[in-house]
Amino acid sequence: MRRERYTELLREHGRGLTQVVGSYARRAEDREDLVQDLALALWNALPNYRVEASLKVFAYRIATNLAISHLRRRRRVVPERETVDEAPSPEAALDEADRRRALRGAIDALPLSLRQVVVLRLEGLRYVEIGDVLGISEKNVSVRLTRARQHLRDHIGVPPS
Repeated sequence: MRRERYTELLREHGRGLTQVVGSYARRAEDREDLVQDLALALWNALPNYRVEASLKVFAYRIATNLAISHLRRRRRVVPERETVDEAPSPEAALDEADRRRALRGAIDALPLSLRQVVVLRLEGLRYVEIGDVLGISEKNVSVRLTRARQHLRDHIGVPPS
């Protein structure tokens, strides 16, 4: 039963969970470590899963908590420098990469409480699911997303729509 549930969980939500934990690390090595830690954490946590809760919310809560623990550990270590992998590509790909970097930098600059809701929303979680993952109300999710959007507009310099 555990193996089937684990396989189903990774098949349905593995990509999104990987994106969530990866959004908390800047270096590729840290992202890979977090993904491996997540796989182990999910496996170990599955016996504690209660059917009355959504498996999706259960998994995203584990991913978010794991990523926050990573941030706490990282703060105790020497701050890391951001490195950018620049591979030669056509001009259009460079423009897209620049836009993605700017957005990524703007998301990384958000306060943690705002960054969490943005990352979970980008992974397609509904407001109620985000609230369940973070232990906040659906209204609070809405408020945080509104604030995050404004911060992102200010940081990137996009006029309001």
